[in-house]
Amino acid sequence: MAIILPFRGILPNPELADKIVTHSADNYTILEAKQIVEHNPLSYLSVIYPDCIDKRKTLPHSIERFQKIYQRFQYFKNNNFLSQDSKPIYYIYRQEHAQFAFNGIIAAISVQDYLQGNIKIHEQTLSEREVKLKEYLKHCKINAEPVLFFYEKNIHLQTILSDIQSYPPFIELILDNVTHKLWKSTNEVFNQQIKKLFDELPAVYIGDGHHRSASSVLLAKELGNTNKSTQYFLGAFFQEDELKIYSFHRLLKNISIPDNFIEKLKVHFEVTEINNSTYSLTKNCIGMYLNSQRYLLTFKQLSNLLDTEILYEYILKPMFHIIDIRNNSSIQYFSEYLYSKKQVEDMVKKGEYQLAFFTHPVSIETIKEVANLHKMMPPKSTYVLPKLLNALVIYSLENSM
Repeated sequence: MAIILPFRGILPNPELADKIVTHSADNYTILEAKQIVEHNPLSYLSVIYPDCIDKRKTLPHSIERFQKIYQRFQYFKNNNFLSQDSKPIYYIYRQEHAQFAFNGIIAAISVQDYLQGNIKIHEQTLSEREVKLKEYLKHCKINAEPVLFFYEKNIHLQTILSDIQSYPPFIELILDNVTHKLWKSTNEVFNQQIKKLFDELPAVYIGDGHHRSASSVLLAKELGNTNKSTQYFLGAFFQEDELKIYSFHRLLKNISIPDNFIEKLKVHFEVTEINNSTYSLTKNCIGMYLNSQRYLLTFKQLSNLLDTEILYEYILKPMFHIIDIRNNSSIQYFSEYLYSKKQVEDMVKKGEYQLAFFTHPVSIETIKEVANLHKMMPPKSTYVLPKLLNALVIYSLENSM
């Protein structure tokens, strides 16, 4: 079972939500964040990057920076830009795109579920990043971006969500042509039903946010049971068929391509030139764009390896000596959702990159299988929607539970 509970969330003033709420901080460069804050000091980016407000430079990940973040956050609360609910509740969330929508529940999940394996993971985390995020949580005492979880189909949970969503939302805003709606589940009967249905789930799976989960676990271990709020962390929970999963295109530059590259590929792949604009990608069949020519690389062996694993083990590592695919400037990743294959091909044509690889998206069933078997996917194996917002619902590590 998974312990997924209501909590006392901190929410933006509905009239100011469109000014406060942002995308994940990772979506912005420092320069972009600075420009946004200069134009709109109420942006939550001014909390994350408080130097943009007082113009006094502090070092990233320093205690001084953390203290300024905490102080800026308190300023938002003291001026009622943000306010905390008086009792624990669940928050119902809907994200509407032009062609599809996502419906989920924002709640607190127990660190113990992670430690006991009730939270299934499929991505290996970097310990250095875990520690940095842990220190951020420890000193700033706020968690403003939920981990994305998914669970197996549950018609009863979906019915409750629909019932709550039949009322006007507490917050509604549009950010980059995507509509976000948030409801407060203040009905105790609904909340008890939600908790009971969550209790019955054998497990939940991380869709996105492995480092945020791991850092919360690190902090809970360090602080022990001194504060109940630190024994939980912020999550957004979606039924598995609500998610959309895309692949990442892989582009290479500053590499030496062997003269007999195609012949070398033929050792492990059936190499087929494509004379039209469509890559018919399936499992174990990888697309490649090189020298204005499209190819299909069909792996010769019967294999349960992911396409990203095949690409790494049989091409990237042996032929281009790319060992650390997380931290190698020769390889760049572009989401299939945000960049078409045509756009990627144009980058290669312009000489920005030397060649590109395309893979078939991983299925939700594959993610679950990998997680259940305690295996790990290579980095950038999945690009998962929905992408969650910063500061729509904030979890306080001081007093949310």
